[in-house]
Amino acid sequence: MEFDDLVDSPRANIKKNGTLANTVEEIRGYDELLDTYSLHLFIIRNGKAVTRTPEFVSFRRKYSYAWGGILTVISHLEALMARFSIPFAYVDGQTVAELSLDESCVKNPNLLLSCVRNADQIKEWMGDPGRGYLSRTPEAKHAAAAKIQSLYRMFRQKRAYGVYLTHSRAAVTVQRYFRVVLARRDCKERLRNKQAKDESTWNSLQALLVKRWPEISNKKRLIIHVPSLTYSEELRFPTAHFSILQNLQMGRLCELSDPNVDIIYISPVQIPADVIDYYTKLFNVGGIDKSESRFKVIVPENASRFPCHFALTTLLRYSPKAMKKLRRLSVGRNAYIVPGQVGEDDRMLATELNVPLLGATPDLVAHCCIKSAMKNIIKKAEVNMPPGGHDIYEMHELTSTLSKLVAANLDIRRWVLKIDDEFGGRGHAVINVDKIRVVRELRLERARITSKHVLKRAYWSRPEVQLSARKRLEPVFGQKELSSKVSLLCRQIYPTWADYLKQFMRVGGVIEAVPENVVSNPSVNVLIPPKGDIQILSTHEEMFSKSNPFQVIGSSFPQSSVPHQALKGATWAIVEKLKQMGLVGYVSVNFVAFYDHYVQALRLWAVDINPRYSTSLSSYMFFKLLVQGTTNEATGEYLAVLKENPEAQPPPQKKPVNEFEKDDVELGLAESKVEPPPEKNFVSRTCVAIDAFYHPSLSTMVYGSFFNVCRLHGVSYDLHAVKGTAFTLYESLASGVIGAVAVGESKQDAINSMYRSLGFVQKQVGPNVSRRKKVGHCTTSEPYDGTCPIA
Repeated sequence: MEFDDLVDSPRANIKKNGTLANTVEEIRGYDELLDTYSLHLFIIRNGKAVTRTPEFVSFRRKYSYAWGGILTVISHLEALMARFSIPFAYVDGQTVAELSLDESCVKNPNLLLSCVRNADQIKEWMGDPGRGYLSRTPEAKHAAAAKIQSLYRMFRQKRAYGVYLTHSRAAVTVQRYFRVVLARRDCKERLRNKQAKDESTWNSLQALLVKRWPEISNKKRLIIHVPSLTYSEELRFPTAHFSILQNLQMGRLCELSDPNVDIIYISPVQIPADVIDYYTKLFNVGGIDKSESRFKVIVPENASRFPCHFALTTLLRYSPKAMKKLRRLSVGRNAYIVPGQVGEDDRMLATELNVPLLGATPDLVAHCCIKSAMKNIIKKAEVNMPPGGHDIYEMHELTSTLSKLVAANLDIRRWVLKIDDEFGGRGHAVINVDKIRVVRELRLERARITSKHVLKRAYWSRPEVQLSARKRLEPVFGQKELSSKVSLLCRQIYPTWADYLKQFMRVGGVIEAVPENVVSNPSVNVLIPPKGDIQILSTHEEMFSKSNPFQVIGSSFPQSSVPHQALKGATWAIVEKLKQMGLVGYVSVNFVAFYDHYVQALRLWAVDINPRYSTSLSSYMFFKLLVQGTTNEATGEYLAVLKENPEAQPPPQKKPVNEFEKDDVELGLAESKVEPPPEKNFVSRTCVAIDAFYHPSLSTMVYGSFFNVCRLHGVSYDLHAVKGTAFTLYESLASGVIGAVAVGESKQDAINSMYRSLGFVQKQVGPNVSRRKKVGHCTTSEPYDGTCPIA
């Protein structure tokens, strides 16, 4: 077949068909068909459009009316293809014509590529690295050069930026540290200024108290009682029932017996209205006028939000409403604060309230509370104290000191270790040397030698004899050896010897002899006023817990086992030294009285100093309000005035236990208030006070029924006979803790009264308490010690 036969076009058939006219007509018809049905595709090859094809000619002929805009689009397409060295592109003429209508779209590569049929392939080519620089046009060369330059500039700037970033970060770190240094310096400066201001305020308040004390103490005044135990947190944290322990001094309210005194009592727990009514009734019976308006009880509103081991002063400072109320009640009045255990928070409380503190600086009080410091104070006062050693911090010091003491005092059977900063007898451990074989051998050896030697017992004190005895004792007083010989007295705090020894070595401690044949443990409560003479407020004998013979749970007033003047003289000497050191406020000095068979006489040793308002003083104030007597300064005897009975009144009709009226029951007091008779009959009175005892079944009772039952069974205080039992209330009976004060004609009479009262509580309230305690010759419910958990 020939080529001419295959080409079916008018132009190809000119020779076949003959005439020119016919040929022209055929060509015109073909062009019209092409313009109508052609897709108008054309090619851009190597950046140039192929314009000689019939398709392109037809495209140009059809869109001749808009050819200017179409030509602009084609030129941009050619430039784009040339820029990226695209070998060929199939362009859709119709899309080009539509795109030419919007002049803003011709410079958008994506819209231009929408006109190309093989756009996907072209996009792949355009994505190849360096594709835009393959053409040898001047524009490509300039673009390549610009790209190289931009990359170099980027690298150089990136490196420079890295250096800048490093320097900037270093500068920021330096600036931040410098700002921290400045902020810290500023904070320290502000703290120093505040401390200086507080110190200045504290000094001015205390100086004003010293200056005006003679005037304040004799005029109308407000006393803010804060019975806080502001010990260190490590001492407070393991103490069980700490809030109850801080509230065992409700007897402070009895200072209202002074008509010039108004009281604000800060309590760590909410005091029920029944307890307030009880004390109000008690004050009215005691002859205190308008008592309900002269005392207020404030409870820190945020006390329940903080841990129970927080000190009361801390809770008060963290309670803005209570602080605001205190400021409002104390402003413009002769007021001062009577603290418990003075701490830094007490000093801050005084400065924040702008009220002076009847106490010394926290540092001085803390120093006087350290057992080792007490020994030095007693020694300087030239008062007898037990043989012992102090300021012991190492195990070898403990071993050598104990060996030295035992060798020199073989007759002493027991020695007590005391941790320097502990309180309430918790940090005590006892060593009984009777069980040590070496000690028994040394005693026999001493008896044999002294019986033959002319110097007798003085021979045993010779240096070479003592040195030999010490060398024999040191091996038995090592750390491991002592573990089997030591009795820990408060295992709730120090469960093992290792725990005890760790604390002993950390804070230091003392060793002290425990005498035999102890007669009593007299104690004296003293007030060191800011200005004026020392005042001895009370003397008493301490009673101890059965589980811990060094833990005080009660007291008897007044003491009668030691000559009063001897006890007064020893106390005066010690307190005078404390006053010279700058101590101010309430102090209690503890002694031990025992019969020494070697000298055939009663001896008195000073053993402890407590620079705080003691619980025994609080109990004494309660006793003093009940009895309304006076102390014989020569003998220490407490004398009361017997009151004549009024005319006999018909006995009141008994009511059921659950019906309680305060006016009828008088809250446990046997008689209502009576006027004192004109004639006074002075009689001696003694008091036994149990600070607090615990009975779980008390929590099931209410105050009304409890006091009603007490009165019906004769457990009450007789105002006319000035003897009997009264209870001290601290909070609601839900805690199961109350106190008791028994007044009698003698110590044994008071003990018997206390025994009957506690026996009645056991019988009427519920079953016996699991723990027992020996009081005098009687067995009673175990009083609550307040420091160790209750069994």
